[in-house]
Amino acid sequence: MKAKYFLIMCVILLAQMKSKADEVRLMVTGRTAGSQILENLKDARSSIDIMTYIWDPCSSVSKLFLEELQHKAASGVKVRLLIDSHTHDSKLRERFTAYLAGKNIEIRYYNIRLKYNPANNHRLHAKIIVVDGKTYFSGGRNVANDYFDLEYFNWLDRDVNVTGASADEAQAAFNQYWNSYLTTKVKASSKSEASRWAGECLKIYDRDAKIMNWYKENSKSVVEESKTHQCQNVRVYIDKPTFFIGVDAPADGDLGPSKFDVLNKTQFQDKHVTRELVHFIDQSDRLWIENYSYVPDGRLRKAIAKKRNQGNYIEVFTNSASDSGVLRHLMAKEMKRDQEKNQTFYPMSLLGSFSLAWEMTVETKANEKPQWSVHSKTFVSGSKDHRPQNAFVSSFNIDPRSYHTNIESAVLIKNCRSLATETVLSMHLVSDAYIKDLKDCKACSKKPDASFLTKALAFWARSFY
Repeated sequence: MKAKYFLIMCVILLAQMKSKADEVRLMVTGRTAGSQILENLKDARSSIDIMTYIWDPCSSVSKLFLEELQHKAASGVKVRLLIDSHTHDSKLRERFTAYLAGKNIEIRYYNIRLKYNPANNHRLHAKIIVVDGKTYFSGGRNVANDYFDLEYFNWLDRDVNVTGASADEAQAAFNQYWNSYLTTKVKASSKSEASRWAGECLKIYDRDAKIMNWYKENSKSVVEESKTHQCQNVRVYIDKPTFFIGVDAPADGDLGPSKFDVLNKTQFQDKHVTRELVHFIDQSDRLWIENYSYVPDGRLRKAIAKKRNQGNYIEVFTNSASDSGVLRHLMAKEMKRDQEKNQTFYPMSLLGSFSLAWEMTVETKANEKPQWSVHSKTFVSGSKDHRPQNAFVSSFNIDPRSYHTNIESAVLIKNCRSLATETVLSMHLVSDAYIKDLKDCKACSKKPDASFLTKALAFWARSFY
């Protein structure tokens, strides 16, 4: 009888554990990401909170989301938008604020600095959308057409959509920055000025209507087709505001002195995403990295080197150093240094064969094709059997800015092999394109710009990029 009772209790306990698992979906394409975000917004009953680095209000996807946000706000749903101030000038901030106020939508901006000081480099790079405190969307994707595979030049990204207990942490992350002393509710422009601006920027053109109608007609079926993973151990991280100054914010709101090149022990503990990523790599036996850049800094650089020197195999899926720019010059040096038998790079060129084109991608001339660059910030670790086991889906670029300067966000998913495996399989789209381009694309492997000016800028950017 005792054995039977014990067995029943075990079954009940296992059932409760299973019911507490978070439901996780991986978003690989703009088609699926846009569909998932729209369906999340449609399902909102009490609140929608959006935190992002870039929001292009004149883009088709912005118009799509704004239309649904306005509908929800009109029905009584509380809608809050938190955007980094860097990509909106003062006039746009005032006009956008006035327009949204008229639609019962709150907006605030992070780190508005009207005169130059080093703190201008401190940006809100995190991306989180929380709906009803129960479902959230997070990763590397901004709100603009090129992040949804709609333009001539596009970004390959990765995000996760999660429903479950970890949404409490996503909600807390948003609230923390909504109430930050560096977050500002700007003064709105006049209603007439906002109306004139909206008449141009938010006008629905033919291409906008085509894209918006496609999502409205197809988003539900696209989401239903996506794979859902049951993951028991899901955590959300965002950097603590005090990491950048190392002390509590002073009453006058001044950032005070801060080191740009090194995180001291206290700052490292407060820089939660950097800290957790270093721990993630330290605990891995096999590592897959897909990232916009490869310029590792500080403890992150040491952690990768340690794993490489221990014989742990590392694959890095990133952008080609042959593409122009200061960052690419830095990456060429870093990849040359770290390229060893235990670490392999797959640097994809935007001139190559990679494509996520779909029916809504902009049409091009017969001799042209849309281009993609890697923008995702995703890490997968494997266990001793080298099978994918844990995933770290984030806004964290492998560069000094993400390491010690910007606010970043991350979703850590442990011991969820099905999700980790799907993530690695999607990464191999990059390596497959790279291998194909080695044979078929001469322009993809040209040497990076090594002019004196590029080298000089790269030396400066190594600490400030």
